[in-house]
Amino acid sequence: MSLISIIATNKFISFVGDGRAINLDGSIAHENYQKVFKITDKIIIGMAGDAAIVEVLIPRIKDNPEIDLDNAKSCAHSLFDILGNGQVENKDISLLIGGLDDLNNIYYAGFIQSSTTLEEILPNTYDIRCASTVNDSTAKINPNQVLQNLISSSVTTQNEFLKFNTQNAFKIQEQFNHFISENDKSVNNNLTHKIIFKL
Repeated sequence: MSLISIIATNKFISFVGDGRAINLDGSIAHENYQKVFKITDKIIIGMAGDAAIVEVLIPRIKDNPEIDLDNAKSCAHSLFDILGNGQVENKDISLLIGGLDDLNNIYYAGFIQSSTTLEEILPNTYDIRCASTVNDSTAKINPNQVLQNLISSSVTTQNEFLKFNTQNAFKIQEQFNHFISENDKSVNNNLTHKIIFKL
């Protein structure tokens, strides 16, 4: 499992990924494996699952004419067209794509290889949104709800909401990652952090 989390407001988006990669036999392959990539000033991609897909796609993403890198929304749709809807068989893939959309608003989307639709989110002025990857061993603890609860307990007043920034987001994502790593040994606490701000 790879753990990738997103916290987004209408002002910024923060991606955090852990660094552990696991072999098919369950042994640890890497402890500092990068899963979160800032592709352009408008696009961050987090890829979890089969390392072979990450290793093939990420180095070639900027040169692939099928992937629209104009903004995060067009990139998400391009990647979904290529990798979603069951088009990649026998591979475990979860993708989270975020950054700025065609109107320079904060945007994120996600899918797994068997998804038939692309789940898209545009944070509004009045909330803090979040997402994370989930696997069989973490589904029972509902990682997305855990992350939302951490946000809710950290931001309890309007003043805290107005002051909420990327450092606050990273602290929450760090706590979240630590909690999940206690429940899923395929996750470690060697973190990669990428941010995009609204223009």
